[in-house]
Amino acid sequence: MATIAGTMAIGIRDFKNRATEILRAVSEKGAAVVVTRHGRPTALILPIGSPEAEDYVLAHAPEIVSSLREAESDLRTGKTVALKSYRRRRGL
Repeated sequence: MATIAGTMAIGIRDFKNRATEILRAVSEKGAAVVVTRHGRPTALILPIGSPEAEDYVLAHAPEIVSSLREAESDLRTGKTVALKSYRRRRGL
């Protein structure tokens, strides 16, 4: 396994042969692993609690994607309220 900026890179065949060991390292050490095929990155394995994994899940969760699209539409069409105005209306 080579280390690239704190991330392990491993060929797909080596990954197949050492999957348990590699997944243990991801889990216990918080290591990220790039799986390569013919020297090109093919997959990225992240610890489930890492910020990168959380970002990925949030970016692909249908309900969050839908809410973000709705919020972006509201911004474009001017359906927003300044925080100061909102606080004033709520007595905050």
